[in-house]
Amino acid sequence: MTNETRKKHSRFGELLNVLMDHAELVSLEARFEARQALRRLIAIVVACVLAVAAFVYLQIALIAGLLRLGLTLGTAGLVMGGVYGLAALVIGLWVGRRHPKVGSPFEATRREIRETIEWIRKIFS
Repeated sequence: MTNETRKKHSRFGELLNVLMDHAELVSLEARFEARQALRRLIAIVVACVLAVAAFVYLQIALIAGLLRLGLTLGTAGLVMGGVYGLAALVIGLWVGRRHPKVGSPFEATRREIRETIEWIRKIFS
């Protein structure tokens, strides 16, 4: 084997070793990120369960407070339902409205399609 052939083989071997090192690094990072993602997912699920439990206990405390104020259970439920309904309405109207500056949905797409159709017509005329 000539010296030039050995250099080509050694360069190819070095390149192969670098690529294998990169593949190993990707594999290590992928396993690490998968463990981190699973850990985060578990934490989010546990936090959501605890938040729902806290909300339920808060509702019980609110009903108990309204009962102590002398309201009946039905009236307390109606008061809480009314408050939550009003809050839902306000949030829905506030978040659900479309900003007047953005125009109608897909306005830019429709404009671009019209311009493209005009351009195509000019080409084929």
